[in-house]
Amino acid sequence: MRIAWAITGAGHFLNESFQIMDTLKKNNEITLFVSSAGEEVISVYNLKHYLTGYQAICEKDQGPSFSVCGRFMRGEYDLLIISPATSNTVAKMAFGIADTMITAIFSHATKVRIPVLVVPTDIKSTKTITPDGEKIMVYARKIDTENIQKLSQVEGVTIVKNPNEILKYVDGMESQK
Repeated sequence: MRIAWAITGAGHFLNESFQIMDTLKKNNEITLFVSSAGEEVISVYNLKHYLTGYQAICEKDQGPSFSVCGRFMRGEYDLLIISPATSNTVAKMAFGIADTMITAIFSHATKVRIPVLVVPTDIKSTKTITPDGEKIMVYARKIDTENIQKLSQVEGVTIVKNPNEILKYVDGMESQK
């Protein structure tokens, strides 16, 4: 399976997302799409080593044209995974705003009926780990949960509660082929 994996600027679920990505890499072709904030967070959490072995397309290198959208229009991918997805990215996707590389590829993927999995960071209140290893409580706001609900109604979008659920979904897709 050809998977496009988008990373936004969230620390929560970032390490888990990379672990699942590495598991899927064994049987699938994965291209990374990393937002500018995603690059920053990957660096802050000292996770750059996970980028080794992937074709990584970084937003800062794309400029305003987001020329990577053509890859989706040409059907180069079977699935788009956005994990982790910040509340900002979720809100933009829910309301059809496509002004970043990640929201633009989301828009194009849904327009050509490529299935999309989204792992929102603010799906529920939870403990998360800061870059220095401290555990803190982060509370899901009503507006965030409403945006996730709205996004779940977009045709072809599946909301996934945590990165581990991605494996079940991909296994299901592969068994249908």
